[in-house]
Amino acid sequence: MIAGLTGHQKIGDQLTVQWVKQQLSSLLVTQEVTEGCMSLAVGADQMYAALLLDRALPYRVVVPCERYAETFSDSERRRYFYLLSKANSVVSLEFIEPTEKAFYEAGKEVVKRSEALIAVWDGLAARGLGGTADIVHFAQSQSKRVFHIDTAAYAVRMI
Repeated sequence: MIAGLTGHQKIGDQLTVQWVKQQLSSLLVTQEVTEGCMSLAVGADQMYAALLLDRALPYRVVVPCERYAETFSDSERRRYFYLLSKANSVVSLEFIEPTEKAFYEAGKEVVKRSEALIAVWDGLAARGLGGTADIVHFAQSQSKRVFHIDTAAYAVRMI
């Protein structure tokens, strides 16, 4: 199964980060994920890419805009470019600037290129266009299965 990912950049405290990593690892096995898709944002996206890489599973990256790398700090940018270099394929959207619209379209593209979506999410409304909640709602509108790794309730369920 090709599983896309949407999720928070700030997952939570170290305990929450470790719990999310365990849940992602488990979903990779139980859902027989064969390929991933994400935008490589800091946080959940990069965690997912690293887990796929550890298992020698391919992944596709959707780059929201030409100047996306400028949204990262120096150390984050190095990790981004490293993970980007390991991608099986890269889809670059036509946007130049990193805007909410670009991020929203990238999230939608991740959904379109996936059979299911994994959402590392606290369940709250998006703080801006293209946030995790927006991508979850788009996936639901496309009748995609959504696996919710709920960082607030420490629960995993299909929604």
